[in-house]
Amino acid sequence: KDKKSLIVQNNFVDWRTGELVSPVETADFTVVQVAESYFIGGFETKAHTQPCDVELTIPLIGSLSSFANEIGERVEKNGVYISFKGEKHRLFSKSSCRLLTIAVNFKKSRYPILSEIRKQFSKTRTIPNGDPLSISSRIAAEFSPEARPFFEFYINALLNELFINLLRGANTENPVSVPHSEEC
Repeated sequence: KDKKSLIVQNNFVDWRTGELVSPVETADFTVVQVAESYFIGGFETKAHTQPCDVELTIPLIGSLSSFANEIGERVEKNGVYISFKGEKHRLFSKSSCRLLTIAVNFKKSRYPILSEIRKQFSKTRTIPNGDPLSISSRIAAEFSPEARPFFEFYINALLNELFINLLRGANTENPVSVPHSEEC
């Protein structure tokens, strides 16, 4: 409507009412949004109260500023920004930006992970780059029009991997060293 943004893929919103529909239920999560969007320069979303446990915002092209309770952080291409339920959240981009958004609610079995994520990301919400982008891209790819075997199982596994990697601080600049033997 404002001609400054275009949501390319979002299977979770009824565009007539703006209501969330058809969340994806997995064993450990309820996925309420997987959306790819384009922002035209100077776009700013309206501040809104974050309705889900965790929302990840990942600029795929360009960069943006993300705000939680009016505290902003710059998120560069391939970085990840985390916002939490109940926060006033908004985005701003000076120039054009393509981004991926993944929003989920955690089921009770995963509350310990949610608690740790909230604790670990209480000061800074931005992760520069790395594995989260790769996993997030695989999650988005699963939401294609064709049916995929074991979809819910795979989404569940990817989300568990994503959040555990976030907690471990996984990134490509500091790979985990794997011991090996010369006697193979």
